Amino acid sequence: MRMTENEKQRIVKSADFLYDKGYTSKIKDYAISFLGDGISFIVSYERYSDTSDVLIKFMKENEVYSVGWIACVRSGLNIQPHLRLENVLMLLSYIRENYSSVTSRNYCKESDKSVSKFIENRKNPAHASRD
Repeated sequence: MRMTENEKQRIVKSADFLYDKGYTSKIKDYAISFLGDGISFIVSYERYSDTSDVLIKFMKENEVYSVGWIACVRSGLNIQPHLRLENVLMLLSYIRENYSSVTSRNYCKESDKSVSKFIENRKNPAHASRD
């Protein structure tokens, strides 16, 4: 689903801290990219769905991580991906508060391992009590 003009404006306003850090933006119908020095944050609305997420991409390494999942496993943030705008605004707030951690590639890689464990534990609750 496309972003409305109001949603785009609210997202850009909520991401003002990225502009302060030297990021530039590229606004499209389904995504807004904030491009920095070797890093980009991509706010995306799934094209054929009602979900959203914020991704962080490390350009040189061509690695992409979900900030939604990172926030979930690192801070216990209860994201609501089907509340598209609210989800994105919550994740941008998380990035603002945890910018130095989130922009660390090692932090994202370690978070990715935690995401895998989290998902495995949800699939197989018997393993959760042994971890």
